Amino acid sequence: MSFNYCFMGNPGTGKTTVARLFAEILKDSRIRRTNMFVECTAQQLKDDGAAEFRLKLNKASGGVLFIDEAYELDPVGDFKGKPIVAELLTAAEDKRDDLSIILAGYEDDIQKKLYAYNDGLPSRFEEIMFEDFDAKELEVVWDGIAQDRGWEYEKAIANVACRRLAIAAGRKGFGNARAVRKLFDQAVKEAMAREDFDRTLKFKTVDLLGDRPSTNPKLQAVLDEVEEKTGWHKIKEEMKKLVQISDENYERELKGQETVPLCLNRLFLGNPGTGKTTCAGYYGRVLKALHFLSNGEVVKKTAGDFIGSHVGESQTKTSQILDMAKGKVLVIDEAYNLNDNMYGKQVLDVLVEKVQGTESDDLAVLLIGYEHEMLEMLRTQNPGLMRRFPHTEALLKQLALQKTQPNFGNAGAVEQLLKHAMGKAMSRPMVNGLTVLTLEDVGVDVSGYKSKEQKDPIQLLDKLYRMDEIKEQLVQLRNQMIVADREGSGLPEVGHFVFRGSPGTGKTTVARVMAEILHGMGVLATTKLVETSGLDLTAQHVGQTKQKVTDKLGEAKGGLLFIDEAYELGKGTYGEEAMTTLVAAMTDPSYVGMVIIIAGYPKDMDQMLDRNVGLKSRFTRFIDFPDWEAQDAVVFLSEKAESENFEVESEAVLSLQKTFVELKKLSNFGNGRDAVRVWKGLQQCRSQRVVNEPEEERTITESDAEQAGEAILAARRGGGVPGKGVADEDPMKLLDELYRMDQIRDQLTRLKMEMAVAEREGSTRPEIGHFVFRGSPGTGKTTVARVMAQILHAMSALGTTKFVETSGLDLTGEYLGQTKTKVTEKLVEAKGGVLFIDEAYELGKGMYGEEAMTTLVAAMTDPSYAGMVIVIAGYPKDMDVMLNRNAGLKSRFTRFIDFPDWEAEDGVAFLQAKADKEDITLGHGADSVLQQIFVELKKLDGFGNGRDAVRVWKELLQCRAQRVYDEVEEVRTITADDAAKAGEIILAARRPPDGPVLSQSSVPSDNSMVRTQDQQPPTQQTLSELVEWLEPEQVTLEEQLEEHEALSAAAEMIEVDAEEDPDTDEVEKERKVERDPGVSDEDWEELERAKEAHAAHLEALKRARDEATREEERRRAQEKLEEERRHAAAIQEKIRQICPCPAGFNWYKSGSGWRCGGGSHFVSDAQLNSQFTR
Repeated sequence: MSFNYCFMGNPGTGKTTVARLFAEILKDSRIRRTNMFVECTAQQLKDDGAAEFRLKLNKASGGVLFIDEAYELDPVGDFKGKPIVAELLTAAEDKRDDLSIILAGYEDDIQKKLYAYNDGLPSRFEEIMFEDFDAKELEVVWDGIAQDRGWEYEKAIANVACRRLAIAAGRKGFGNARAVRKLFDQAVKEAMAREDFDRTLKFKTVDLLGDRPSTNPKLQAVLDEVEEKTGWHKIKEEMKKLVQISDENYERELKGQETVPLCLNRLFLGNPGTGKTTCAGYYGRVLKALHFLSNGEVVKKTAGDFIGSHVGESQTKTSQILDMAKGKVLVIDEAYNLNDNMYGKQVLDVLVEKVQGTESDDLAVLLIGYEHEMLEMLRTQNPGLMRRFPHTEALLKQLALQKTQPNFGNAGAVEQLLKHAMGKAMSRPMVNGLTVLTLEDVGVDVSGYKSKEQKDPIQLLDKLYRMDEIKEQLVQLRNQMIVADREGSGLPEVGHFVFRGSPGTGKTTVARVMAEILHGMGVLATTKLVETSGLDLTAQHVGQTKQKVTDKLGEAKGGLLFIDEAYELGKGTYGEEAMTTLVAAMTDPSYVGMVIIIAGYPKDMDQMLDRNVGLKSRFTRFIDFPDWEAQDAVVFLSEKAESENFEVESEAVLSLQKTFVELKKLSNFGNGRDAVRVWKGLQQCRSQRVVNEPEEERTITESDAEQAGEAILAARRGGGVPGKGVADEDPMKLLDELYRMDQIRDQLTRLKMEMAVAEREGSTRPEIGHFVFRGSPGTGKTTVARVMAQILHAMSALGTTKFVETSGLDLTGEYLGQTKTKVTEKLVEAKGGVLFIDEAYELGKGMYGEEAMTTLVAAMTDPSYAGMVIVIAGYPKDMDVMLNRNAGLKSRFTRFIDFPDWEAEDGVAFLQAKADKEDITLGHGADSVLQQIFVELKKLDGFGNGRDAVRVWKELLQCRAQRVYDEVEEVRTITADDAAKAGEIILAARRPPDGPVLSQSSVPSDNSMVRTQDQQPPTQQTLSELVEWLEPEQVTLEEQLEEHEALSAAAEMIEVDAEEDPDTDEVEKERKVERDPGVSDEDWEELERAKEAHAAHLEALKRARDEATREEERRRAQEKLEEERRHAAAIQEKIRQICPCPAGFNWYKSGSGWRCGGGSHFVSDAQLNSQFTR
């Protein structure tokens, strides 16, 4: 028969003693041969190894082998324990008739670390539980020790000491009899250390229970240090309250009464640098002085120290840290990070399991972090966490209110409420030796729904302006509730609120105050206010909106949910989802005790509620916030000035009245918000005035009021402060440095005149509107837009000189919703300045381009974007097509400015002006060469206007630098030779490479070598030849004609080869290709010209071949044609690799790249060149 056992229990419960006695009993009962008792620990067995374990088994044969702390064998976690456990399993089975093995240790550790390893272990050992001692049993142990050692004591004092010990019974690690021995030894030390110890072995109260808290010198020393800290009012109050309760409990213990339970855990909420860690140190010292902690030191950890990287590691790390922190204050900084993931949740679950927060834990845990994040964690995590770290308080009616909050803990919540109430009661003197609990201790006043510590909550509205109607409604509600409570009838339903009013009328401010008011009335359990908006609750895909609304509803439980701009909820597919979720929540019992307020513009709110009858019926209280009149704003400012001891001149009052009359005329009048802005402006203007001339009496003068009024009016009308632009100079001078700005200057001058007249006559200022810039590249659109930001600011039409530049392509996203976000971001960035959208015609293209157009149109009528000017720019034809497609967008743009292309003369004039500015002279003939350069550039596709002029200027400087590098010029000059070289470089870079597919400008003409009648230089010669033409020994017109005639005569002698050419059919076929959808007129016309040029070039080559008279010339002509074909085929193949045309069309040189025969595909020269260089 097997007599193997596993003794489970805390230390000091007698496991080892019972094991020894059990060995004697087995011997006396003749169940075992001997009373041999071999005792060891699991750690000793692991250190000695399996061989030594076998020797112990042999030594214990016929008796008992006792293994204490057997869980330490841990065969899974420690490789040394595995062979021991293997031997143990064998011996427990094979030696069961001759040997009894007794294991001992904590129950949970035996189960987790030992039994979990092998199912055979629990079947081989019978379990026996050793319960912890209760207070009476501990007192019996105490009596025995005292008698053995000859000490005397008062029975009541020993009873208190043992009851204190018994509080920890049932928890892992409780020492039972061992704890009593430890307490006795400590009491002996305290007694013998007393100054009045007279060698009489008798304990006093202080020896067993310590000093009374109120007279404890160590505790008082810590409190004195805390008292010296500046600003710790709440902390000082809490520590004093803790000492008062502890002192009261000390007295209650001596009287045999139940003590008030204390929670040692705390939430330290606040920003970094507010002294939370320092405070934790003092807290630990206070708890040690009160004998709640054995050590009192601070162990500082962060949330990351607890979190593991795999399942189970977080629990292990948390348990280890808690064990290490025994007797100390454990500080967990940034604790809200435990709310982020699954592993953090595991940490919190362990804290709830192992940390009770009572005075017997010998551990205090402080959670530190930002208030919002910490309270969110308490709300959403394990409900027990909130009870371990209490943050709220109440009772009875307060308890009823708490039921509306998330994670209501039933009995746990009642216990927390009683703790708080008893704590308040103990802070008062006792009555007839008893502590009396009153209604005030739980925050309830029989005369109404507010604490006596508070004023009438509705008085919170007294600080706000124009609140009469709101105050009247709330007074009616309060009176209803008081009467209903007094008469015992049902409380009136508070319902939910709709706030209707324009911006600045106080909706959000009143909502914040309402949380306090409704809590003070007893309607809400907390003063919690959760703010959001209709737009924030609306998501971009199915299901996300519902989740957003549900999250906010959960966060606001027991408090107030305020949804501003709620009319956004009814818009779009997902807005409807938000409405449905909200309606369902308002009838869901789980959300009882929460008040919802929706707010917005009156018209928009009415439209939204009319669309959803179900939602409208849920809102029973409507409060309208009227717009302010000019006189209301003036009265507000007068009262504000009086409250801050300012004297306001009567002229200043009249000026302010005038300002608000003007502001009221504008569409975006901000009511009280504008009044506050004017007040801040008055302060700023006055500060500037008195900074160097202090006033005896603080006064707001007429000039202060005028300047402040001008500033806000200028900003609101779409601009900044007068005189803050370009000093007192004419802002138009900013255009002087630009070229060909006549039309732009004319429009802006007219606008300036309109604004000046309106200002002088006191009439409404002209609307600036938005601009369309139409023109080719390089005509100055972007440069003018930048200058316009400064000009309009100087004219007080813009609030800033801010200039935000983007393009139509940059604003177009790749998926639904991204485009709207991109456009909105740029609009927000450009507020108060100029938003410049280049190549704006891209906005209207594609699926998401339309989304960009819609967003832009909506913004141009949105009051929040008032005071911003939008400029869109692009090619004339493309811009017209885009605007014609969207009449709504076109109507928003009221000012159109065309930027004409430059003529060759403009380019030369620009360079002449540039040279004059740099003090450089154009030499003889240089202007003629430059004229011809621009004539040639204008013939090429993609002429860059001013941009090309700048390129020519840079090239001129480089060519001149090469020429004068070795010889210094007395007069800085750009010669005709410099110009010729620069032109050759520019034109060579701009002209396409030789090949069969060329632009029209490359096609040879019959008169290319003949000078025109007005003696202009030849158009197809090199610029070096052009320079020779300018010299005295230049070739005459007659000589050129003779050479041309000789060539013509030679051509007549060439025999014609009439063989068929394979290119002819291909060319004709490509000519008949129809235009692809979406290809612009400009691109198609350019492509048609390229096709014609290609055909003409092939025709010229064939003529040269067919007209060759000699076989060698014929062969060379044929080879050249074949070479052209091979080169063209290579180009076509490379292009097809880059961008295959689905229709298989050929590609043609077009502008700065190549376009397919259908027109819808394009490859740039840069892309093609990169292929050839690989």
